[in-house]
Amino acid sequence: LQDSLSCIGAIVHTEGSLFSSGNLIKCRNFFTPGPSLRSLILGISKVVCTIDWKADETGLVMDADSANMIILNGNFYAGRMQTYADVNMGIPGGNIFADSCTFRSINLAGAGTLNGENNNFGKVVCNGQAAVKPNLGGVGNNDFISLEIYDNTIISGNNTFDTLLLYNKGKTLSLENGMIQTIRNEIALNSSDNMKISIKSSSAGKQAGILMQDSDT
Repeated sequence: LQDSLSCIGAIVHTEGSLFSSGNLIKCRNFFTPGPSLRSLILGISKVVCTIDWKADETGLVMDADSANMIILNGNFYAGRMQTYADVNMGIPGGNIFADSCTFRSINLAGAGTLNGENNNFGKVVCNGQAAVKPNLGGVGNNDFISLEIYDNTIISGNNTFDTLLLYNKGKTLSLENGMIQTIRNEIALNSSDNMKISIKSSSAGKQAGILMQDSDT
């Protein structure tokens, strides 16, 4: 691209090379379906999708590790084994689907779910009701530099966090029973006597585990 690209419909990249040269891309949907060989080089571009972003990793060589991805009112289908910089999901909310992907940061402005296995989600902020879910039949094994939550949140599967930041005063963090959440550094809570934070198992009478690494907690 030699200039910004804006359209009211979908951009569908099926083959060949697309170099954004750092320019702004705005569209309703951005799809890059396989299986043809193709390159998508986004550099430092800002990509704004009104609805969905969907990357099929089959045949795709993509450089998005410096791009700013903004999804206003839809879902982000990251694909498999892709690397992203910053992903920002708008209000009222949207979901991220990824497998073995790496992110620098994710911001969920509204309600949303992080779905998938073996991801490094980086620094995540959840401003609305949120969930972390493995694939159907999976166990998660997702990794976070930090997870910062402000509302009711459900964490399923096994996950690892450098830091878990609970700023959801008066709300609940629900952990899937039988699964373990590993904390490398700390759990930080911001609560008060009249607005306590509840941490509970997803099933009454069944245990969910929190493992503080290098400790017996």
